[in-house]
Amino acid sequence: MFKVLTCPDRAGPAGNDPTTQVRAPRRPDRPDTGRGPRRAGAISRQPPPFRRAALAGREGRRDDASHSNPPLESIAMNTLIAIVAHTPTAVWAVLAVLVLIGLRQTRTQTLTAGRVWLVPLVAGAASLAGALRGFGGAGELLTGACWTIGTAIGFAANRSLDLPRRVVANTDGSFTIGGSSAPLFILVSIFLVRYATNVALAIQPALANDPLAAAVVAIAYGLTAGLLVARARKIWSTRAGRAAALAA
Repeated sequence: MFKVLTCPDRAGPAGNDPTTQVRAPRRPDRPDTGRGPRRAGAISRQPPPFRRAALAGREGRRDDASHSNPPLESIAMNTLIAIVAHTPTAVWAVLAVLVLIGLRQTRTQTLTAGRVWLVPLVAGAASLAGALRGFGGAGELLTGACWTIGTAIGFAANRSLDLPRRVVANTDGSFTIGGSSAPLFILVSIFLVRYATNVALAIQPALANDPLAAAVVAIAYGLTAGLLVARARKIWSTRAGRAAALAA
């Protein structure tokens, strides 16, 4: 615990006089470990303190963050489930009716002249009313103009689609139309546009005053209506073709 120092000016011949020996206390900053003095530059093999504790703390914080911040896919799925769960039953009833009408037109059927125009007129009026009611704040003139543009685009698109592709005008004034899934697709598209629009307006009502949103939705509404009108017009035009053939 103590080192022995010898004073050279008072040491005896042998330098071991106990009266001339002075004991110096050890330095408090260098504990006596019994291993002798440490060489300069020696590296301690003792691991840094609190290293494992720090790593454990970081892992714990990561786990907490993963639990507190769920992935975006989970949030989107939960939101979609909540929207579907809170949809009124009457909305699903309307979808069921539209699907039933579309499925009936997948088979060959005979329609009277009045029924040829019934579905296009009802669907077109409903789409225009939905656009004007949902985006009246953006301007009825703008919404109506965009709906008209969409209708014109849908009407022109049927020149390439050529719907329906099988239709015959009967002598009694009725029409025999070949089955097609196109009406089902169009009717369901009208429902989806209206459903998505209502959900968007419920989540963010400010969209009702957005001209861009009004234009996009109105064009989508008009596109589906234009396809139905063009389809009915082609059916109706076969009557004139039959009359011309008989006259010839």
